[in-house]
Amino acid sequence: QGAKKPTMIVAPVALLDNWQAEIKRHLDDSGLGSVAVLYGQELKRHKKPDMGKDVLTGSDSLDRTALMGFDLLLTTYQTMRDYNISFAELDLGCLVFDEMQEVKNPKALVTKASKGFNAEFIVGLTGTPIENSLSDLWCLFDTLEPGMLGSLKDYVARYVNTEDKRAA
Repeated sequence: QGAKKPTMIVAPVALLDNWQAEIKRHLDDSGLGSVAVLYGQELKRHKKPDMGKDVLTGSDSLDRTALMGFDLLLTTYQTMRDYNISFAELDLGCLVFDEMQEVKNPKALVTKASKGFNAEFIVGLTGTPIENSLSDLWCLFDTLEPGMLGSLKDYVARYVNTEDKRAA
């Protein structure tokens, strides 16, 4: 059996607060293991000394070795975007995107960061329907299973009608 790998949940702050409340409500202290909160004021605990955001410094700012000792990592989409170098170097067992519609724009930095993870298993959760175009759907699936629907250009040519292509 290989080394233990943490699970990471990426979600909006309000949902991460809910995740934490549900963990406390349904699991005893030993049930899920250790949890690292990687957003807001708690993020400072996991940063290397005198480091800024990865997106500004161009290098990893978080203590990856320490993070690999946790069982569950909780972060926001904005933190994922700002610390994408640090997160891309983690070896995750499972990655959960809650409210995954946050990564529907293929040109956005948050979407590019979401595609940089190293995880054995990725889950995407969303209750929001595709709002703008079928290209949003392509982007979600390309994050979960890169290449499954081909390139965006090929997907649009094959599946999107003329009216939707203008929006893509």
